Amino acid sequence: MAVKTSILIFYLRVAKNTQLVLKYASWFTLAVVNISGVVLTFMNIFQCTPIRAAWEASYNGSARCIPLLTEFICAAPVNIVTDLAILALPIPVLTGMRLPPRQKTILIVTFTIGIFVSIVDVIRIYYLQQAIGSSPVDSLPEHRFGAYADFAYNASLSLMWSVVEVNVGIACACIPTLKPLVLRLLPSMLYDPS
Repeated sequence: MAVKTSILIFYLRVAKNTQLVLKYASWFTLAVVNISGVVLTFMNIFQCTPIRAAWEASYNGSARCIPLLTEFICAAPVNIVTDLAILALPIPVLTGMRLPPRQKTILIVTFTIGIFVSIVDVIRIYYLQQAIGSSPVDSLPEHRFGAYADFAYNASLSLMWSVVEVNVGIACACIPTLKPLVLRLLPSMLYDPS
C-alpha cells in the first residue's frame, strides 16, 4: 500500500495542473489502494473471534479464524488490478512527451520493471494456491495460523515472491528520484554529449 501510494502521489505531482485525466484517475486509484489496504489490515487484526486468539499462540479456547493464506488470496485481485492501473495511468502522458532517446529508453526500462512487478504478483498467487492446496483442512486450534508441520515449507515460495514484489516496487518508485544524481555523476547517460 505504501509503495503504490508513493507512486500515485508522484503521478499527482506530475499531473498537477496539466493532465486532468491522469489527476482524477490517480486520485481514484489512490482511494482504491488505501481503502483496500486498510480493509486488509483490519482483516488481519480481527481475523479471529475472539480477537485475542489471533495474537496469543497459546490460546486454548475455541476460536474461529480466517486462514491467513485465504485472506491473501482474496486480496490478490485488487492488488493485481491496482498494479496494472498504476502501470497504465501515465502511458498517455509518456507517449506525448518529447524526450531524448536515452531518456525514453530509461523510461521504457522502468516500466518494463513495473510489468515485472505484476508478473511477480501472479507468480506469488500461484504459490499461495499451491500452499493452500497442500494445507490440511481442519478446525484444530493450533492450525489457525497454519501452525502445522509443513506450513513454512508450503508457504515459503509465496512469501519469497511477496518480498521480491515489494522490493522491486520500491526500486521502481525510486528511479525517477535518481535523475539529479545521474545528471551530476553520469550526465552522458541521459544526454548525448554531441
